[in-house]
Amino acid sequence: MRPVLIRDLRIGRAERLGEFCERYGPPARAYIGGVLGKKGIHDVDIEELVQGFFADKIVTLALLRKFDPARASGGFRPYFKKALKNYLWDSLGGRIGEGPLLDDNLVPAGPEGSPSGPDVEFHIEWVRTVLDAALKLTQQRCEESGAKLSFELFASYHVRDADPSWEVLAQNFGERVGQILGADGQRGEVRVELLADFVSEVSPSPNLVVVTRDGTRRRLRLESCRDDGGRTIVKFSGVDTAREAQNLTDCEIQLPIGSGKNARNLAQKAARCMREALRDILIEETGSDQLAMAEMRELLRPL
Repeated sequence: MRPVLIRDLRIGRAERLGEFCERYGPPARAYIGGVLGKKGIHDVDIEELVQGFFADKIVTLALLRKFDPARASGGFRPYFKKALKNYLWDSLGGRIGEGPLLDDNLVPAGPEGSPSGPDVEFHIEWVRTVLDAALKLTQQRCEESGAKLSFELFASYHVRDADPSWEVLAQNFGERVGQILGADGQRGEVRVELLADFVSEVSPSPNLVVVTRDGTRRRLRLESCRDDGGRTIVKFSGVDTAREAQNLTDCEIQLPIGSGKNARNLAQKAARCMREALRDILIEETGSDQLAMAEMRELLRPL
């Protein structure tokens, strides 16, 4: 049986409070900030209100213990937002009022006609925190199953700021075939620990990717590869001095994937894992497959 976040907190498992605060802290902050902004209240510390709400209602588990899944219409999030509204009213009284900003209706405001308001801002932050959690879980599962390359391709194409094509990713990412141990001599050669049949793997396509310890990727062309008394010595084009060779120490050598189609196909495993991780997180939060699927639809609805 899967552990369920809200259920565990309701029965007093306080060790999961950190996880809950990571999930609901940013949406609560966005909601409170949205209400204060729309009401023109600028002399109140948003962070103080957020911390006060969590200290009073969440850390004590008071709000969570009162939550009854059988009676809560729409699951936990509407219940949580209602508690936020009540806390704001108790804290600020008549300065908030009972206008539409404390209803669940959207209010038009966005520069391009998109809906905005506290509820939308809450939803956007909730989506972000759930997707972040799902991405971390996907990375963990991919690495544990030996699919690190699949995750890197998936994240580079779908998540990170750059917008590369599959063809570009195919040239910049690859299967690990060796590790550079250090410089050898004065001509720019390096000693390499082989993790594959290096010569037969690399000969048809001598363009390689070298990955530094900080994750920087550099494309290099294999100039020569020789055995020297049981040691493998490699020379890359453009690396011509001992200093340049020494700078490659501890770098990983990868064989490029070869084609955009291959890169896209490899990324599919991580894409499937991401969908499974997202579903698992929502089931863990709601405790129900049916509610989780409803949350999935809510998560992906147009904003």
